[in-house]
Amino acid sequence: MNFDKGLKIVSATRKLIFKVPASDVVVAFEQDMEVSGYGQNNDRPVILVLNETDGDGDGTWQGADGEKGVVILNEVPGEIAEALLDMMETPPTVDNLDDILIAAGEQGCGDQYTADTDFVDDHLSPAGRMVDDYTGIVKRDEKDVVLAIRDKEGVIRIKLPNGDERHIEEDILLRTYRGADGSPIDLSDIPTADAE
Repeated sequence: MNFDKGLKIVSATRKLIFKVPASDVVVAFEQDMEVSGYGQNNDRPVILVLNETDGDGDGTWQGADGEKGVVILNEVPGEIAEALLDMMETPPTVDNLDDILIAAGEQGCGDQYTADTDFVDDHLSPAGRMVDDYTGIVKRDEKDVVLAIRDKEGVIRIKLPNGDERHIEEDILLRTYRGADGSPIDLSDIPTADAE
C-alpha cells in the first residue's frame, strides 16, 4: 500500500513498560494460540503476552526473551499503572511479571505487546515513575511520525516509523493518536490510498 499521501500523526498515549526478567526456562506457544509475527522473540520466549486488541477478535500472542525483551502496555490509567508497578518484586521474576500482566488485563489493559530495549532507547522517553531504565511510565517520542491512510475498503491502516504496517480501529486511533501538530484527528482528513 502506498502511504505517500498519508495523514501524519503521532502517538499521544502514555505507556507502561516492564523489562522481562532473565530466565533459563523457555516457554512454548500452544497449538490453538494465534501467534503475532511482531513478537520480540517468538523463537525462544521466556514469557508469552496476549495482545487483546490484535487479530480477529481473540487477540494474538507474542513472545519475549529475558535478555532484551520488554513488555509494553498501552492506555493504562495512572492509578492502575502505579498499582501495577507496586506489584513488582525485587528482584523481579517472570512469574511476577506474568501475574502483573494478568492483573492488567483484568483491569481492562489488554493492549499488550513486546519490543526490545533498543526500541525503548530509540523511541520512548520517561513520562512518570520509573523503577529502572526499562520499567515504568513512558511516552512515545514526538519525532516518530506515523502515516495513516484508508485502504480501498475504507479500513484505516497505519505505517509505523520502522516500516511496519497494520490496521487500526477508528476509536483506538482517536484515543491514542494526535495530528503531527498536536491537534485532534479529524477522520475525514485521512486520505484513501490510490489503487495500485
